Amino acid sequence: MYQKIILFIPLLLFILLIKQPPQNCDIWWHMQIGRDILENQIWPSPDRYSYITNETEWVVHSWLADCLFYGAYRLCGESSLVLMRYVFHGSFALFLIWISIKKGIKKELAVCVGLVGLYMVSYREIRPFLFSQLFISYLFLFIATSQPPLMMAISVPIVMLIWVNIHPLSLAFSLVIGLIFVFLIFFKKRYPEYSSTYLFAILIALPLSLIHPTPASLLWRFFEAPSYPTPDWDSMIVLAYRQRLTPFLFEAFLLIAIALWFAYVFLIRKCADKKYPAEMFFSSICLLMAILYMRSAWMIVFPLISALSLHDIGSRWLGESKKGAWKIPFYAFVILQIFRGHLPPKPYFPQSAVRYINENHIKGNFFTDWFWSGYLTFYTDANAKVFVDTRIEPFTSEQIALYWKAKYYIAENLEYLVNYNTEYILLTPEDADSAELVKNNLAEILESSNEHVLLKINVPEVKRMLN
Repeated sequence: MYQKIILFIPLLLFILLIKQPPQNCDIWWHMQIGRDILENQIWPSPDRYSYITNETEWVVHSWLADCLFYGAYRLCGESSLVLMRYVFHGSFALFLIWISIKKGIKKELAVCVGLVGLYMVSYREIRPFLFSQLFISYLFLFIATSQPPLMMAISVPIVMLIWVNIHPLSLAFSLVIGLIFVFLIFFKKRYPEYSSTYLFAILIALPLSLIHPTPASLLWRFFEAPSYPTPDWDSMIVLAYRQRLTPFLFEAFLLIAIALWFAYVFLIRKCADKKYPAEMFFSSICLLMAILYMRSAWMIVFPLISALSLHDIGSRWLGESKKGAWKIPFYAFVILQIFRGHLPPKPYFPQSAVRYINENHIKGNFFTDWFWSGYLTFYTDANAKVFVDTRIEPFTSEQIALYWKAKYYIAENLEYLVNYNTEYILLTPEDADSAELVKNNLAEILESSNEHVLLKINVPEVKRMLN
């Protein structure tokens, strides 16, 4: 009995070690959207958070998740976000363990699968993407169940309807299950093990997976998103290239990644004896997405589950004897911790500056740090308009480029900021170049600390110098 309990100790330790504050740059504007929808009764598009977009239309892709996050925040404040992150990651790991055991994998290896999954997502902060971990896991379980029970078949369309309004990754898997449906319809006689209930569930799920306030715009955003200038859309291949590998090593890395994918497809196809085409295709797509995008690297757990269940590695490694098998999760835990490194430090936010803004009822246009923008928006209830933020969609590439140029050379680019009607600057003291601006009577300091400075631009003086 104690061996069964001790299996879950590494999992619990891992959950405790992923504690991380909810203060990332995205969650704040997500919660502002939730506040606008639930409290202010305002749909966030056209844009009302930035002063340079001219109220352009943008895709409010995760509105349902945003409402859930803000609702949780209203109940218990930031602590609720920390708790939600625990629940998401812990549930994901437990779900993987349950799926693995359900597919016949020995529980010792099933716990290892849960640890790998938790390791792969442990860096993810609280954001709508975390819902997708659970939805994809449930969809994988359904796809791998050729004759699902009625309640599972009924729940899949509901899951797809909810998912598409929580995170746009759902669209990728709408395409995947659509291709599975077409394949099984054409080869129904060849694969009779897939029941009519299975096919009917997919048929109902497909149209429901496109019900969204702006479905056409969401589709456009889905195909456009990989081109956004954010590191989590990079691939393992791009990451290897940025590590300054020599051309030979980079090409070798690329060939190895391609070879691994084809080897997986070949081996799982051969081992499955062509009896599980839906699961094989689903797992192969997950492996491909894990290679293509860093943000999807965690999906490697699904081809891992398929490989472990189809190859029956557990029986080969562990045999019939369970003696010492409980140690395997501990070994996995230690190995993963070695590779995991350490969590990044808690992000800094200019709390005293935001208090000053609220206490003095300041409303206006703020040029602030990219990573502070959502925080400023949320804690001023959008009364402080920002230059750019991490939503990316509402901004042109020229505006984003100007932000980075102005951030590091604020004095030289002050005229461009004034032309955009910028009134305040909130940056680190180094980036703000506050001493030079104050010396030349181009700005005055309203509030400052060792980590930030809040400046009010002397707009008439700047315009006088320009003339």
